[in-house]
Amino acid sequence: QAWFFMSGADATKDVLILPYTGEGKVLATNSFSEGDSKVEVVESTADGYSNNWNIVAIADSEWSNITILNGSDATYYFSNYGGVDKKMGFYNTTPSTDGGSMFQFVLDETDYSLSDAYYALYNQYVACGGEAASGEVIGTYTVESATPYNDAYNNAAELLKAKNSTDEVYNDARTTLDGAFDALEYNGGLCKIRSAYTGGYSENNLVYVDAVNNPYFEAATDEQLSKYVWEFVPVKGGYHLKSLHTQSYLTAASWGTQVVLGDEAGAKLVTVDFLDNENGIVRLNVSGGYPLHAQASGSKLVGYTGGLGTASAWRVEKVENVEENIKHTVSLGANESGSDTKAYSTLYLAYNAQIPDGVTASIVTGINELGQLVLTEVTGGVLPANTAVVLSGANAGDVDFKYTANDADFNPQGNKLRGAACNELVECGDVYNVYMLGKKSGRVAFYWAYENRNENGVKYEVNGSPNHNEGGYVLCNANKAYLLESENQAQASAAMYSFFFGGNTTDLDEVEGENGEVKTIYDLQGRKLVKITSPGLYIVNGKKVYVTEIEE
Repeated sequence: QAWFFMSGADATKDVLILPYTGEGKVLATNSFSEGDSKVEVVESTADGYSNNWNIVAIADSEWSNITILNGSDATYYFSNYGGVDKKMGFYNTTPSTDGGSMFQFVLDETDYSLSDAYYALYNQYVACGGEAASGEVIGTYTVESATPYNDAYNNAAELLKAKNSTDEVYNDARTTLDGAFDALEYNGGLCKIRSAYTGGYSENNLVYVDAVNNPYFEAATDEQLSKYVWEFVPVKGGYHLKSLHTQSYLTAASWGTQVVLGDEAGAKLVTVDFLDNENGIVRLNVSGGYPLHAQASGSKLVGYTGGLGTASAWRVEKVENVEENIKHTVSLGANESGSDTKAYSTLYLAYNAQIPDGVTASIVTGINELGQLVLTEVTGGVLPANTAVVLSGANAGDVDFKYTANDADFNPQGNKLRGAACNELVECGDVYNVYMLGKKSGRVAFYWAYENRNENGVKYEVNGSPNHNEGGYVLCNANKAYLLESENQAQASAAMYSFFFGGNTTDLDEVEGENGEVKTIYDLQGRKLVKITSPGLYIVNGKKVYVTEIEE
């Protein structure tokens, strides 16, 4: 990071920035647009490069900018990304109000007569960046890892100051410091990420994951919802950032674009810069990308640079009493048909949850000869993660499924229901039909769903109506369940499945038929019939019969 600055009679250009090593080379650029790797060290005669600069003082400040003089009539700036101890980098076309495009010229007092071992320790010391804050709060290192690191860091500082040790001592100190730095571990846990940008568009807003698994930020109306909860999973050198709600990981944070969540295999390392220790304000850096930033447009979470007082500053708040303070809310809808007065919904959660009092969660383990879904109750009080269920309760309204770290006792093996933690397109193809919970004429049941979307989720419409089967896909909304059955079974079920709770729909009257035989007749909803009065599919003496004509 050592440079010579030449000007006046000693330079052939306004300013030449010459690296300490590499005789005859200059700091130059061949690009005049924002981005990385735009500044290079090149031969002073290289064609197509601009290597003449101008030092510009900032009014009422000790700071200065370096600008390119012949950049297509534009002025460009270098940035040190946050302070005089940081490296210079290419930034943008206008000075930043937070000092991001400003840097200060400081006198390099390094004694280059010292040994290579000394400078190797010095470079390691600078790369580590300072002492490690420790404690029990998210955004700090564990005490167990911070203590040996701080000892090694402070030892290196003393050796560098004294300048009187041997190469062996310098090398041992560098090896110890390097190992202690790699061994640093952040405190992990479940937490919320709150914007520390005061007086701005994101003030006090929380980062959350939406229905299509994209991270945004908003003013929360209920901060206990699991969509606002993130897990900082400690890994070597930092964290993996994981959404509790969808169990997906931060996998990309590119410049100015939507932050991406995905599988654990693509998880990026997240590290913490302490911007304001006293007030717990940090910056969350993403390896191979940019710090997390609250973008005003569309309330997106993007990758962007910034420091204290910007939308790149966050407070990371640990969630206390997680089993009382994290939940997902479900609305039960009343059944208004016949004797079934229960209220129903479906649910799919990516984490274990407590089943609330007064609510039954059931998986579907079969379809009986009446064309009804056989429901098997989830026992033990804990809904297992990634288990699609039918919910039933005595009353309509909202119920809360609270997060729990407890294991589930119930094994959902054999469940015919499927579900999704975020919006999912279900392909039907030539084999399957999709059934979803719905309400028609006051009756709650699983109804056949129109395949009215294409592979991109766009609805097909014929004469302004989306209710047809041109698309081949059905949308399952986030945290809902669906049933996928073969066409043969679907045709036999007359496009609807009602519920079977352990035999309460089979208590039907016996009807005497011809020649004195006893005949039992049911419709597909399990209702008792004295006789068949209209064409359709019925269960007669335990067998499915399709009646085409009715004898008078």
